[in-house]
Amino acid sequence: MIVTAEALIGRDRELVLFADVVVAARAGTPRVVLVRGPRGIGKSALVDAALADPSAGPGTVLRTTCLPGTAAFGTACALLASVSGGDLFRRELLALRSLGDHCAGEDRSLVRSIMHRLHQVVVNTTGRAGGLVLVLDDVQHCDASSLRWLDFTLRRAAELPLLVVLALRTEALTSVRSLPAGLLELHSGLVLDLGPLAHDDAVVLAADALGSGTETGFAEQCVRVADGNPGVLLRLIEVLNGRRVRPVNGEASRVAAFGRLAALRDMLAVLSHTEHALAVARAVGALGTTDAELVATLAGVPVAHVQVVVELLRSNDFLDESGLAVQVVAPVLDGLSARQREELRGRAAWLLSVAGYPAGQVAEQLLPLPEQPEPWMLDILREAARNASFSARRRYLFALYRSDPHDPQIRVDLAAAVGREDPERALELLREALALTGNVRERASVVVKLAAAGLATGRAPEVLELVDAALAELGSAGGADHAAHKDLVRGLTASRIIGGLADVSTIGATLKSAGVATFTDLGTAGETVAERLLAAARAALVTARGEQAHLALEYASTAAGPVTSRQSVISSFVSALVCHLAGERITALSILGRLVEERSTENDHRGESTALSLRALIRAESDELSGAYADARRAVELSGGTGRPDSVAPRVALATVLALRDEVDMAALVLGEPTTCGVWEHHEYLMTRGQIRWAQADIPGAIDDLTACGDSLREAGIANPSFAPWWLDLARLLVEVGRADEAVELVEHGAKLARRWRTRHALGLVRLAQGSIAHGDQASALLCEAVELLAATADRVRQVEAEHLLGLALARGGDLRGGRARLRHAVDLAVRWGQRAHASWARADLEGLGGRMGRRDAVLTGSLTPSERRVVAMAASGANNREIAEALVVSLRTVEIHLTSAYRKLGVRGRRQLAEALTAHTGSQA
Repeated sequence: MIVTAEALIGRDRELVLFADVVVAARAGTPRVVLVRGPRGIGKSALVDAALADPSAGPGTVLRTTCLPGTAAFGTACALLASVSGGDLFRRELLALRSLGDHCAGEDRSLVRSIMHRLHQVVVNTTGRAGGLVLVLDDVQHCDASSLRWLDFTLRRAAELPLLVVLALRTEALTSVRSLPAGLLELHSGLVLDLGPLAHDDAVVLAADALGSGTETGFAEQCVRVADGNPGVLLRLIEVLNGRRVRPVNGEASRVAAFGRLAALRDMLAVLSHTEHALAVARAVGALGTTDAELVATLAGVPVAHVQVVVELLRSNDFLDESGLAVQVVAPVLDGLSARQREELRGRAAWLLSVAGYPAGQVAEQLLPLPEQPEPWMLDILREAARNASFSARRRYLFALYRSDPHDPQIRVDLAAAVGREDPERALELLREALALTGNVRERASVVVKLAAAGLATGRAPEVLELVDAALAELGSAGGADHAAHKDLVRGLTASRIIGGLADVSTIGATLKSAGVATFTDLGTAGETVAERLLAAARAALVTARGEQAHLALEYASTAAGPVTSRQSVISSFVSALVCHLAGERITALSILGRLVEERSTENDHRGESTALSLRALIRAESDELSGAYADARRAVELSGGTGRPDSVAPRVALATVLALRDEVDMAALVLGEPTTCGVWEHHEYLMTRGQIRWAQADIPGAIDDLTACGDSLREAGIANPSFAPWWLDLARLLVEVGRADEAVELVEHGAKLARRWRTRHALGLVRLAQGSIAHGDQASALLCEAVELLAATADRVRQVEAEHLLGLALARGGDLRGGRARLRHAVDLAVRWGQRAHASWARADLEGLGGRMGRRDAVLTGSLTPSERRVVAMAASGANNREIAEALVVSLRTVEIHLTSAYRKLGVRGRRQLAEALTAHTGSQA
């Protein structure tokens, strides 16, 4: 059926461009049009529509479809056979076919003669008809000689009303003949790339084909299934109409299944015309390759028949070709019973295996089978799993798991594969593996992995008894001098300690029981994963007990090795936390950076989220608040919901950042309720909630949280002054409510801990606490020392607090000018580092002392750029953005950027607050 321009939907632009070319060709300028697109996209319909009006184009249209395997000049002869003079080539056709497609190099004189004679037929036909259109469909299959002839003719067709139209299937580009160089460029070629129809146009086409009563949702689902391809869409609708599916929204869910049926009909229609075609297609689909020998063996047909059918499949776009691996889109397998499909795939896998194909390719044929009972099948799946990518490995291991219920190693391997995304499932698999394992050392190896999974799921206490039992079994098994035996003992010992330290319910007993004797003769050189895990355990013990920080750092540096397993993830995280608490911030961030990158690469969302949470808390303390915010947001996204145990740390990190940004109500909402008994998360949660309640002026609530944090740490036996320093914040709060005696006891407690831990940061916290409860010159001296110590440690949050308190202490001691200067500096630092909450508090206290921020330029030094200062000054004076842009000769967007940056740095939220702030602080310092 010829399609007219009026009937063609969604191709108006292409028709206009095509029409311009037709007009130019009719005027005597030979032209070429290349129409490209996948099968069914409407290439033929577009050509039909463009040439449907006889008054619009040249007089005669000659058209042919190129076929694969055509002999030299076969396409040209087929194209011109119906015109006067075409019969002159009948006798030469047999001779031409004997030349093959490489005749140009074998008999150039004959080739040139044929080209001239074919060209003459074109000239004569054009002269008689007043113009000529040559249309070649499926030009990807055109023989090379005919393509060269087209170029030859066009080069000699000056002033002839000649138009050449080529239709090319883009799916078959790997087998397309190359167009002669310059064929399009030299002959004013137009390339029309046809893609899917626009959504609205495709819906119109679907509704027209479905008929009256079609509901929009049903038509849209048809368009989605067909992916906007009009040919596929119409074939799908033909199937739907044939099955009497009503085109109403309630039936839309059935469309996808009928789309597969339409594809099957297309393939069967093609295959029905060729002997043995269906058997060959099924063999290709089962094998996943077009290897002629293998396909012939599986299909039970001669190799020659296989080659014919494969070319037929390829020419109809049922093969997706990429390199040597060719996969047939094989809905023809649906025509077989389940048993027949299983038998076919089983035989296909055997043939591929015998032929030496990679295990992964053979395994793909085994996966659809309900079970793989034969030993060679299981061996293939094991080999494929060893060499496969992460996602493929899981599929192979699951197939093994279903087929071999008594192999513990399969469960161990599968646990490793699923543990990143589903540690709960990994824990179950490892328990199954342990139950199936009898060898003592193999059991110990499984228990080490169980302990790591227990940590990942927040269920470490459940595994500790298994660890103790495995250690006892190893102790009585002998072979203590064997290297592998020692490494297992190291892994179990480390797992016992880290697992015990990780939970609130077990940390107290672990700290009491783990002594020097625990590590005797085990070594922590860091040469194996187990040694690094043991080094991490020792670092964690020393840190929790608040012993000498340099010793903890020594163990932590050994623990931070390559991240190659779940155990090494634990080692690296512990190492980073210890380095942070011991004052080695840069080292901690470096370890966490590697850990985040590696966990992200491995799609370990839980591991990445935990590492990001700690990094966010470290960055929030320093001058990287924007980076901390990004890390915390990403950690929350990865954690997967507020109800999960692993979501507490991300929520604590994000709430901490929000509180520093003076968004305390949002911080409280984000923090939510505690859902874990993890030691680190539990105490960080209590500290953060106490600080948020303090900022909300809920002093009793803040005191309760900080007291609970301190009681829990004391009960657990944690004696590190820098780990959740509740004693510092609680001492300051108690002073505010008139309970100074209790505050003194807390400060003395913190000082005692700091003397053992012996880091600059811990000492800075102590001086800050001591200064907050002292009076007169002693308070000023202590706070001045606190500022210096904390500035050296890059703890910007506590540094601003110390600067703020120092300003108040100086003012109370009679040095009003010095106090105001310190408060101004505290505001400046807080603004510069994004701590809007502290900036507001310090500014309020400054104003309460009758002070002003002074000349704004002095305060903004190092904070606002010169351009930002100019924009801020004009905005504060009442100028709008456009007036500022015109006065400063900059774009409106530049003004907006400068104002946004200034708002962030100054801790204000809009022009009104900016104007009020500048008005209040104009003039010289008071």
